Amino acid sequence: DPQTIAGCAERAIAQCFTKFDKYEKKVLQDNDPEPLHQMRVRMRRLRSAIAAFAPVLILPKEVSDRQLGQIARTLGKVRDWDVLQAQLDSYRPQLPAKENKRLDKIIDRLNRDRQLDFLLLEKTIHGDSYCQLCRNLRDWLEQPTYRVAAHLTIQQVLPDLLLPLLSQLFLHPGWLMGSAILESQTIDPSSPSLAQLRHHSEVLHDLRKQIKRVRYQAELFVGYYDESYLTQIEEFKRLQDLLGHLQDRSVLQTFLQTQFKETLADRLPTLAQQLQTEEWELWQNWRAVQPRYLDAQFRQTLRSQILAFNQF
Repeated sequence: DPQTIAGCAERAIAQCFTKFDKYEKKVLQDNDPEPLHQMRVRMRRLRSAIAAFAPVLILPKEVSDRQLGQIARTLGKVRDWDVLQAQLDSYRPQLPAKENKRLDKIIDRLNRDRQLDFLLLEKTIHGDSYCQLCRNLRDWLEQPTYRVAAHLTIQQVLPDLLLPLLSQLFLHPGWLMGSAILESQTIDPSSPSLAQLRHHSEVLHDLRKQIKRVRYQAELFVGYYDESYLTQIEEFKRLQDLLGHLQDRSVLQTFLQTQFKETLADRLPTLAQQLQTEEWELWQNWRAVQPRYLDAQFRQTLRSQILAFNQF
């Protein structure tokens, strides 16, 4: 029954796994970075779908989040090199010849490191563990097994699936980055420096991952809600992208700094200034939306939105 939790779970997992699996051959050909990117995204969506329905699923022990996570990290390592390469290429037209010459050497080293990680990715995809995981997922989809609660209708439990994830999002410390809680329990935004921002970059990166998890799981249930629900998902996507751009610049600066004994400003002054300017603009954009998600009334609106699903 498509209206039961079991029906929704089977449909979501099947769609995610099928899309993930179809990119394998193109990834191994390594002619284009896009299939790798798509395969990584599909793995994330597959993990989110499994996590969303975890309370009612009975999966083979080989299909664990730990195993899926290992594959995701292996894909991610190669993808991260591709992102760095694309970022560096995008800045090159703006740089003087001297800085571009220094980047040539860095990109050569980057490509060598990517090659090593791609060999590990190939080994993973051809390995017994990966093949067994895929085989077990296909077998499960042919004869899925569930706990008894899976036979409840989705309308009976939909808020119970979504509200815990929203609670985790609201309680994430990243929302308070650069703010202080006063004695009156009001939240006072401050203006931290870029150095402070970089010090807390991992917290913001983790918040981005939490926003992404909420978004992916929320997208599984779009058909049960009105337009305002979809609008909120789109806003989560914008927040995810904004924090992603901040993280990209943080990672790029850290990577480049490891390539030199001198400071980045000494070796690549034009690029260093450009990155700092962009980072500061992104930080100001983030600061503009941050108070909205700390507002008690807005948070209650989102909770109420989840409760206001369509009863078919």
